Amino acid sequence: MVILYNDTGQKMQTIQHNKEGKKLFRDPLYITENHNGDIIVSDLGLSAVSVTERGGSHRFYYSRGISRNRFNPREICTDAMSHILVCDIETDRINMIDKDGNFLSEFLTNEQGIDQPYCLHGL
Repeated sequence: MVILYNDTGQKMQTIQHNKEGKKLFRDPLYITENHNGDIIVSDLGLSAVSVTERGGSHRFYYSRGISRNRFNPREICTDAMSHILVCDIETDRINMIDKDGNFLSEFLTNEQGIDQPYCLHGL
């Protein structure tokens, strides 16, 4: 379950189920919001990133990555263009996807000296 609060700490909304009543999250780990108001959650239990509109409508899951290996997302963040950056500790890469869940690129890979990226700061 994801609970949204306003700046004063008042509970605004709870996001837990999709339109069919199925749970959206199994084991949410990190959460952020992009510039267009989407709520982005890395979910350890689903091995995916879940993106939900601010109103609570589920938009998509992202679970592919560039390799065929298992996707193991950790921290996430967004940039000014609402691209989603995802640390993947399974493949030692940071994936960049667009606001609609399309893979754009990977950067900071194991070949560049990255080992199990857990956090993103200052992006």
